[in-house]
Amino acid sequence: MVDIGKKYAITGGFSMFDYFRFISKVEAQTRAAEVRVVYPDAFCNPYQTRELFYRFMRIAKRHWIKIYVAHNFWETYDPPPEADIIALPARQQCDIKCDKYPRICARRIVDFLMKHEDRPIHLLGPAQKTLRYVLMSRLRIDSIDTTAYHRQIRSKQDKSKLTELLIRWLAGAGIQ
Repeated sequence: MVDIGKKYAITGGFSMFDYFRFISKVEAQTRAAEVRVVYPDAFCNPYQTRELFYRFMRIAKRHWIKIYVAHNFWETYDPPPEADIIALPARQQCDIKCDKYPRICARRIVDFLMKHEDRPIHLLGPAQKTLRYVLMSRLRIDSIDTTAYHRQIRSKQDKSKLTELLIRWLAGAGIQ
């Protein structure tokens, strides 16, 4: 999966053509059977995110799996029909930081899951407690991504512990 990241979604400081070239390099280097691409998005702005989705779709390869970030999904939800996967922010939802208010974030996600979508659902960077609450609902989540489990890594030697830290982080979220 290739994602431009929250920093660029907030600032908009990226070139779509540079992102396209980056994805093409990743695809060539990994020789992946499928490339999942989080299409460019505008943090907490569903209207601009939809516009960016269509602008990027014009230059992107058609065989990439298109992931649409549904910002503000608890209030406004109008995803492009061309999106293959719907991604829900689960680390920060506009002004709510999910590590501080995991129940609010989880409630929004669970309410969404009960009402919408037959397409696969991806949780973007879920806070551990938020993920735990969502999983307790027993509703379908197709995938997640996170780097939260290795934020405490300081040196190159410690990077060998990433698998162990990921397993512990997932166990803390209720995944065994």
